[in-house]
Amino acid sequence: MLKHTDNTGVRRFIILILFSFLLTGCETPAGLSSTELKRIGPPGKGHLVRRTKKSSDNFDQKFQKDILRRGLGPAVNDVVTPSYGQVPCNNLKINTKITTIESSKEIDDLIAKAYGTDRSCTTVYTGNGGLTESAGFKYAKTLAYSMIQDMCNPETNNVGNLLSEPSQGYKDAMSLSLFNKGMKSSKSLDNLSTSYALMYVLGQRESGGDFKRGRDISSTNTSAITKEAGPFQVSANSLNLYGKGKYKYHSRDLFRSYISQLSGKSKSERSELCLNDKLAGAKETKPYASSPDELHALFESGDKGRCRGVKAKTSKSTFKLTSSVAACFRDLNKLCPGFSVKYAAGVARINRKHNGPLYTKAENLKRFKGSKKHFKPNPKPACHGIFRSLAANKAKICK
Repeated sequence: MLKHTDNTGVRRFIILILFSFLLTGCETPAGLSSTELKRIGPPGKGHLVRRTKKSSDNFDQKFQKDILRRGLGPAVNDVVTPSYGQVPCNNLKINTKITTIESSKEIDDLIAKAYGTDRSCTTVYTGNGGLTESAGFKYAKTLAYSMIQDMCNPETNNVGNLLSEPSQGYKDAMSLSLFNKGMKSSKSLDNLSTSYALMYVLGQRESGGDFKRGRDISSTNTSAITKEAGPFQVSANSLNLYGKGKYKYHSRDLFRSYISQLSGKSKSERSELCLNDKLAGAKETKPYASSPDELHALFESGDKGRCRGVKAKTSKSTFKLTSSVAACFRDLNKLCPGFSVKYAAGVARINRKHNGPLYTKAENLKRFKGSKKHFKPNPKPACHGIFRSLAANKAKICK
């Protein structure tokens, strides 16, 4: 006769495991045991993050308290960014191409806290004549939401993928120690946030944060293809800069993506995608309140519809850079903040020598044939506090 075995304890254990799985909705990533993951946040609503050697217990406790109390941890100063491979419990919204992010009070409060805590967000060392510029909050908020778009986009061809990559060689601005503090040697959100810190100061250096800035009238670049425009003063000939490997046509494809999507949207949808609503009314760009109408006009019939026929002309990455395409590119840089930030960031990572302020002192002296007349000190990446805070809170923001 077989001996009866009481398996009640085993059954209870299995039921408990299954119930826990259903409650959290999370899945342990392949190759990781559950002991290598740590849950942050309320039961069933938190997220799993990898425990790294750099994460301190003290930081984890503070981070957990903040999430439980306010939903977002501030993570402004000495930030230990959660691993790039963190696994949110709740499903990501599946968006295509460029993500549209709705503003929320929690996110706005996080940005405002970091902006008020990190002094380099307000007083930016640009190296220009007065050496510093005062950056307004809406300028900071616009760049912050641009990074959120990149960070929360699950698409494999998302622009944020390039900015999250490690330094890509001599022409990449992040190959210089002047600009790359915080970079990692592998794909990381730290690289994304460091890229945005460089863009923060570059926009202040080039235009004082003026998104509607036209070309530098002291410059000799007067042709349709070489005239600069926008806060980062990029010109259409930058579309001929090619990245490495899969990023060969990055600049062109980003431009094409915006043209394609904006062509089929309403005025409010265009404004939201371009982040016009984040900058509207900013004192440093007073005329900007009317730009949603101007942006809309670019894609409609009429004299101002300079981007209306460009979608057909840029159907392939190898499109011809004509004067009409260049005219659309310049206006888009001035009227679509989201595009201007992402595009300039990509250019800086592909070939920094498109931007004068990203030359080294030695390169500038050679460029000006030994004369120091036109040389200005290099700008310093600024406002890391905002971008690191966003990266540290990715799982909560990208829900």
